[in-house]
Amino acid sequence: MWIERHSLACDFDDAVEALEFWRDRRARLGWHRRAARREADAMVDAWERRIRHAVVRDPSVPLAQRLEAGVLVLRTRGTIVGRRWRRRAYVSGVAMAGAAGAGFAAVASLF
Repeated sequence: MWIERHSLACDFDDAVEALEFWRDRRARLGWHRRAARREADAMVDAWERRIRHAVVRDPSVPLAQRLEAGVLVLRTRGTIVGRRWRRRAYVSGVAMAGAAGAGFAAVASLF
């Protein structure tokens, strides 16, 4: 059952193309299209899992394709992690600026 759930059910090249499509679609979507971005994220995760499983388990996939797919999956993961940390850095920067402004206003009101 586990193998059936993670099987590619298509050609390896088609799976890599599908992952690239969903990555590009996610990048093109606007910030206000939350449901579509969630769908694209879910599809990227699903195709990454399938490709990772095929790279590790399928002996018919040539080494060059395995390396190419591995780089694509790493690039996708790096983009997601980078996006999360960039957002956290923005939020913390705004919070620190607000705290500094409030502190300045508090000190200025004393004089």
